[in-house]
Amino acid sequence: MRDHIPAGLVIARPCQDDSLEIELDFVIPEYRDFKLGEFLYSGNSGLFADVDCAQAWSPPGNADHVRYLERVGFQLATGSEGEARYVLDLHQILEPAT
Repeated sequence: MRDHIPAGLVIARPCQDDSLEIELDFVIPEYRDFKLGEFLYSGNSGLFADVDCAQAWSPPGNADHVRYLERVGFQLATGSEGEARYVLDLHQILEPAT
């Protein structure tokens, strides 16, 4: 929600390798200014507080999607089968700042 409007939707599924695959991360065009993503993928959102996974990941998608993933903290990595994926270390975002 943003400005009391349902502005986006995130769907993720836990994987057997202690990761969380982001299957859908959609924001309506009026709110594609990165603010929702920057909030969701931070420790402040609480989105991953109860998740027992070490990392979240997403396939790269198109150039706009890659720019978004990098902007909200995901980093390019290689998956277990050699595929490119963007990964976010959940332990890092959940640790309290010191």
